[in-house]
Amino acid sequence: MCKYMLPSDNPSQNPESLKSLSDKRNQKHPHIIFEARTKANKGCANSGILEWRMPRPRKPSHGSGLVETADPNGAGRYRRDVREATKYIETALIIDKAMFEKRNGSTRAEVVHDAIQVANIADLYFRTLNTRVSVVYIETWQQSNKAQIDGGKDISKAISNFNDYTSRNLFKIDKDTTQLLT
Repeated sequence: MCKYMLPSDNPSQNPESLKSLSDKRNQKHPHIIFEARTKANKGCANSGILEWRMPRPRKPSHGSGLVETADPNGAGRYRRDVREATKYIETALIIDKAMFEKRNGSTRAEVVHDAIQVANIADLYFRTLNTRVSVVYIETWQQSNKAQIDGGKDISKAISNFNDYTSRNLFKIDKDTTQLLT
């Protein structure tokens, strides 16, 4: 079982938090969690031009939460500032037979609940990037795998088989990514 410690500041600035963690050597996997912050100047890395970061007149969008700025080169056109907009990753989850076998005696609902919890954890990580993970589709392979996936053998073949299955069978599902939970 992992023990988490949440220091109040960045661990590099708070050595006491690291010291208190070193006292827990008998724990199997101690972790430190902190919010990563940077004071780096944000700008275009390719050009060295930073004036695009200067405030421009803003026009609120049509209730979508996006901020639009006037484009100086466009005639009456506006650009959306995607840095301030919340982005969404629409995810399809496929739960294979091995996931059910590892949870011997668990119901389908319990295994699906665990898979959704995995997506929720991913969502927590992406929130710091102003991005949300949204599960739009779940498929379970409780009886048998619909794509040949053998984790003990060639992983590239398993990924290729899974990709073939998703491109043939899930093309109608509007999604950004498909994840196999095994």
